[in-house]
Amino acid sequence: MIPTLQVGDFILVKAGAYSSEIPEINDVIVFKYPENRNQDFVMRVVAREGENMTLSDGNLVVDGRDIDQSYLDLKNTIKSNSMDGSLNVPEGHLFVLGDNRDHSNDSRYWGFVPIKDVVGKVSMIWMSDDIDRIGKNVE
Repeated sequence: MIPTLQVGDFILVKAGAYSSEIPEINDVIVFKYPENRNQDFVMRVVAREGENMTLSDGNLVVDGRDIDQSYLDLKNTIKSNSMDGSLNVPEGHLFVLGDNRDHSNDSRYWGFVPIKDVVGKVSMIWMSDDIDRIGKNVE
């Protein structure tokens, strides 16, 4: 999730933040990793149930709207930041991506995240190796 989260960051998570609603696009969430449900993962929501999305040359379009991704450092991207065609997110699921797209194991590789597997919303950096990051809100 670099640059949003760094190695050595510890985060606060609002558990149950989505008990009555689904995450918004660009929310950073914690969820049960689909390939190992004993492990939690942190990713950013880029599309929600019922939405159609495309990712081409780093540009994310959901239901015809360009999505702000100012949190990314696309100028230093090495790999293609695209997917073939568009996809529709099935009901009850999310499509998530890591902020470090070159090195992210995310929905592009293992598919959709069931909304029921979302643990909570990342709210802030609680502790960090970089003292200046402590208390920073995660957006």
